Amino acid sequence: MKKYEITNEKNYLGLRRIRCVRDFYSQSPYRMVPQKLVYAGQYGGWVENEYNLSHFDNCWIDVNAMVFKNARVTGNAYIHGRSKVYGYANVSGNCKIGGRAKVFGNAVVSGNAEIEGNAIIGGSCYVGGNALVTKNTKILTRGIISGNAYVSYEVDFENFIISEDAFIANCSISNFPPAKISVKQPLSIQEILESEEFLPFIIE
Repeated sequence: MKKYEITNEKNYLGLRRIRCVRDFYSQSPYRMVPQKLVYAGQYGGWVENEYNLSHFDNCWIDVNAMVFKNARVTGNAYIHGRSKVYGYANVSGNCKIGGRAKVFGNAVVSGNAEIEGNAIIGGSCYVGGNALVTKNTKILTRGIISGNAYVSYEVDFENFIISEDAFIANCSISNFPPAKISVKQPLSIQEILESEEFLPFIIE
């Protein structure tokens, strides 16, 4: 049974707005409120066609978010804010894409991962686990972010693996045969923010 229909309302990209046709619970943009009701008749975000958003499970695109080209949103994924998912990106699981984040290329986002802020995820990047990618992070090539990794601030990576409980901020890494980045020592967020180097990890 379909959960939404595509209306005739178009935006500046020629995408069309969706409208819910049956009540269900999607994820909420707020961590303290895990679910919210999406009711029949409620307008959602923008798609190019029905391939962009599955009718199964509880995935949803909120009112200002966009999913287009060959991008696919499935599972319980929640796309909100003014975020955009496009290209051949695949978003699934219980992940959330919000803020003004962009996910495109062949990027895959799954698990309980969250992409927010002005983060840009492209190329063949995989973001999963409980990873949080935010602020002005930019990843445009190959990479894996998983575990409880937190990636934030002005970060630009190429060809890497981030895992465990790594906290990565204010740095640029490229031209490595896949660099493995993991925690060097436990640091509090305050210690990291006060550090001049912002490099609380090792490269193996």
